[in-house]
Amino acid sequence: PHSQDNLRPIRRVFHTLKGSGRLVGAQVLGEFSWKIESMLNRVLDNSRPASPAVVAMVELAYEVLPQFNAALRDQGRISADLPDIQAVAERVAAGEEV
Repeated sequence: PHSQDNLRPIRRVFHTLKGSGRLVGAQVLGEFSWKIESMLNRVLDNSRPASPAVVAMVELAYEVLPQFNAALRDQGRISADLPDIQAVAERVAAGEEV
């Protein structure tokens, strides 16, 4: 997603997941989604460019979402290293090309 028009609906998804997760007590989902949303907000407010690192983070976050779904249904667990992913998202939001 290299244009802001493409990023807006993606950001909206993570915004919705953040709020919904927090609302139902799924704090891990809420915090994870907030990190991705925050990174995308930086692109949308032109604080940083939509770079390959941003695209890679969005793709990685998208790949993790089914693990959240399974965990919330007690049908699996989250194997992704969420603290690491969130830390990288913060670095990317700050402008690093990780």
